Amino acid sequence: MGRTEEAVKYYRKAIEFRQDFAEAYYNLANEYNSQGNVEMAAAHYRRAIEYDHEMVEAYYNFALFAKELGNRAESFSLLMKSVEVDSKFAKGHYGIANYYREGGMLGQAIEEYRIAYELSPDDPDILLNYGVALAGLQRYPEAIALWEEAGRVAPNTGSGRTALENSRLAREQMGGIQ
Repeated sequence: MGRTEEAVKYYRKAIEFRQDFAEAYYNLANEYNSQGNVEMAAAHYRRAIEYDHEMVEAYYNFALFAKELGNRAESFSLLMKSVEVDSKFAKGHYGIANYYREGGMLGQAIEEYRIAYELSPDDPDILLNYGVALAGLQRYPEAIALWEEAGRVAPNTGSGRTALENSRLAREQMGGIQ
């Protein structure tokens, strides 16, 4: 409803009444995130997972902030924990794949993207980046197929548009091969 200040007030009150209320910490972290307060968001995601070791979304979100704050090792550890808690957590596999791709470990990245894709086949970010990893190994036909799928499922998103542009460029580089 856009009443952020009121929401924050009630999340804080909930924590006063029950200091181990993981969901209140998680929601408060989301509010801080929406305000761009990275440090407060990260601190509250940390508290959420302290009280609920199964809250995979909190691990994932906290991992993003840990990475943004420069702690890549902690970020990677949190992503690994998210898929340890729930092996079917697509975002966790996607985050791990991104780390592997960024580190040049394309084989491992492709395996994690494959898992993420199987769990969430319509996610344009997964499709886009899975294609990027495949293209890094010059597996262009597979990459093009994924990019075109991203364009079909999310044509009006940044990922969908980028994927279609990647597909066009890859086809040009391949001499127009369909």
